[in-house]
Amino acid sequence: MAAVGRELLDARKGEISVPVYLSDSIRFPREKKTVHGGVKAYSIDAGKRNELVIPTEVAMSPSISDRVVDIVKEYAASNINMNKDGVEDFERYLEARGVKKYLSTDIIQALYYTAKNLANLMKEGRDTIWAFILKNYYKPVFLSYRKFDVIVGNPPWLSYRYVRDLKYQETLKSLIVGEYGLLESRKVELMTHMELATLFFVRSADLYLKRGGVIGFVMPRSVFVSDQHHNFRTGSFTKPKIGVFRLVDLENVSPLFNVPACVVYGMYGGEFDYPVEGMVVEGVLDKKNEDFRKAFSRLNVRQTQFTLRFQGERSFIVEVGKKETVSGGRSYYYEHFRQGATIVPKSAWCVDIEKHPRLGFQPDFPYVKTSEKAIERAKKEYKDVELDGNVEARFLYHVVSGSEIVPFGLTNTYLAVLPIEEGLEGLRIIRREEAARKGYNGLAQWLSKVERLWREKRGEKASRMDVYGWLDYQRKLTSQNLRRRFKVLYNTSGTYLVSCVVKNQPITLEGTKISVKGIIADWTTYWMATDDEDEAYYISSVLNASIVDAKIKPMQAKGSFGERHIVKKPLELPIPKFDPKNKTHTRLAELGKECHRKVQQILPALTTKYKSVGKIRSEIKKHLKEELREINELTKHILK
Repeated sequence: MAAVGRELLDARKGEISVPVYLSDSIRFPREKKTVHGGVKAYSIDAGKRNELVIPTEVAMSPSISDRVVDIVKEYAASNINMNKDGVEDFERYLEARGVKKYLSTDIIQALYYTAKNLANLMKEGRDTIWAFILKNYYKPVFLSYRKFDVIVGNPPWLSYRYVRDLKYQETLKSLIVGEYGLLESRKVELMTHMELATLFFVRSADLYLKRGGVIGFVMPRSVFVSDQHHNFRTGSFTKPKIGVFRLVDLENVSPLFNVPACVVYGMYGGEFDYPVEGMVVEGVLDKKNEDFRKAFSRLNVRQTQFTLRFQGERSFIVEVGKKETVSGGRSYYYEHFRQGATIVPKSAWCVDIEKHPRLGFQPDFPYVKTSEKAIERAKKEYKDVELDGNVEARFLYHVVSGSEIVPFGLTNTYLAVLPIEEGLEGLRIIRREEAARKGYNGLAQWLSKVERLWREKRGEKASRMDVYGWLDYQRKLTSQNLRRRFKVLYNTSGTYLVSCVVKNQPITLEGTKISVKGIIADWTTYWMATDDEDEAYYISSVLNASIVDAKIKPMQAKGSFGERHIVKKPLELPIPKFDPKNKTHTRLAELGKECHRKVQQILPALTTKYKSVGKIRSEIKKHLKEELREINELTKHILK
């Protein structure tokens, strides 16, 4: 009734019926020809060979469609044990209810086919929602022929990666990349982060909006800043032609949703022409779903304009008048940093070394078990996973995640069994068959368990990519260089950017004689390898500068706990290549080395005292207050 409005309700002279449909407005139903005279119909597979059809002619007749479906359901309920000759009885039933005159013989035959199958579902106790689905299933097609002046809504706030149905994922990907161009195929790595709200926006306008019509959707505020929504906010998607003409920023309204929100208004046939009019709404409500009048008594509304800005090649929307960018293009180092490896599920790879219950301790062939930390942090479906066995020490590696990185240091590393070895061209994956052939029996047995685990837990998805492909997705594992002397690391997500330098050298595990190779970065970190010590510490100093963190904030989406998704945004800033002849560069390198030395000294006490990595990071910044002040001033200078 809210859609009708109080004025119309008060003015009504009779009953008002507001049609409400629940259907998939993204994926249209399948139309087919039935065996009954070639009648075109929409088909639903209700399982166990119980197909339900509604003839297209009925579906496209709003005056009778819902009534006909109700009659079919009623007939099925009263005639569960229908025989082959019951179609005449069905015709009489339709006639008695006044709808037979609208239906041809072939259409009646098709509807009777549906009634029989619906009766089967009732006998099996599976008829709960099928009539409801049949009523709603074809409505998007019907509505797409009508076209509307105004569309308002709150589309699903769901990322592509959370869609479990693989066929539906393929449909969505085809629409996002192929039909609407919301994401280029060369940026397919962003697909998992793609929020479906933008697809609903453009598809709803494409299918249901008149030319000159207006669409207004409540959307996640990430459409202002996230990389995957670049084409949407720049208007560079392929169709339809929609111009955004108004924006409402709800970031500072609470409580509202779990993530910051906004409202986007567009016009079919309009132009994307920044700046656009809009407003910023701020305030604290008593509760979610607050009464409209009470809510606005607590909210401040400010009229403003929004514009599109670029930093390097990244776009983001900000209020007019806010200077958020620095001049210059991407950093020289943009192409040198890569995201770490997808070392998941952690239960399969992350281990602790233990003394074997019978064989004791073997330095070259240690007994390992799934680490306790991996079990604690595992997703629900992997909570019960615990692998164990002896594995050749040459396949043990130190791994770093973003949660271990603090300014100028690491709180820890974790140990992992990784099926990789050095080749002439760098790292390469060793599969189970090769491991067995080369006599790496411990690794082969471990991989056998991992492969079985992958098939059991991933189900249908395991057929699309095996565990080795996932581990080395886009060569994020085998591209890591263990021959270079230094690795610069920073966290891929989080409220604040932090960075450190690690030396790519074997580390002897405490209390053992096992020397574990280099350091592997996992997917929550970005890394760069270099043999130049000064260059490594220079880059780390710059990435720890508060000015860099401040400049990427407008490009970061916000979640429940603040900013997230740092990814390669710092490298959109014009950070220059290290020049050993540049005194500012060499001073930054010196400060980086000094900060690393100090952090190495104070970290043991901090990690003993605090469990929160956020608290440890803030304490380190207090200890390095003067050094960070100088680093920030020097970084401001090189970014000019």
